[in-house]
Amino acid sequence: MEPTSEILDNDIHAYTFDVYGVSVIAFRSNFEIVYEPQPKLSVREIGRRFKYRYLINGSFFEWTGKHAGWLSISGNKLMRFKRDRQLTHIAILNTPTSAMTFQPAELWESSMSDATNIEFQTGPLIIRNNALDTSSISQSINGLSQHQRTLLGYTEEDKLKFFITVRKSERLDQLGDYLLKLSIFEGKTLSIINLDGGPSVALAAPAHPEINHNEQAVLPILFALR
Repeated sequence: MEPTSEILDNDIHAYTFDVYGVSVIAFRSNFEIVYEPQPKLSVREIGRRFKYRYLINGSFFEWTGKHAGWLSISGNKLMRFKRDRQLTHIAILNTPTSAMTFQPAELWESSMSDATNIEFQTGPLIIRNNALDTSSISQSINGLSQHQRTLLGYTEEDKLKFFITVRKSERLDQLGDYLLKLSIFEGKTLSIINLDGGPSVALAAPAHPEINHNEQAVLPILFALR
């Protein structure tokens, strides 16, 4: 399935697909985590003030605004591991190599943390190596109910990462089936994990307002690209 539109922004490509209202931001560089448990600025304001090119809402947070589950940024351990059937994996970005892995939380120990990584607990895993992870989806709290979604993807061959926002509410299994058919992932080994959903779903691109969504939201965790 081909994209409805495409933005070529030097090293970042942004695609839109009309079905499900999907936006895909493809990039090879490392992303940053903007973490402020008591936020005051909107996604849009943070993008403009700190000159980020793209921002999305990050992973799960508690009512206090603190990240739900393990969070470690370059050796700074900000939140502890949490046992939760939704938070099935530790997403690990190795900053020296820009490679990503999604490691099962049940195998994780804090001693495995690395100061060169960005690590955060989230889930469920939706696609593992081009196959739906139906077990992870069905055991999660809301994988089989319909919600707007924000996802994080990775392809092994080229170390491309993908911010994915989904504006139309959908189940994760049906959404995963759809994403596997997109031309931008063809011929690659794809894995995708759920970040968060519902009213937190947000995308801000100051230079490309046509793809923005919920940019006025004030959120404690954002993923950002300069």
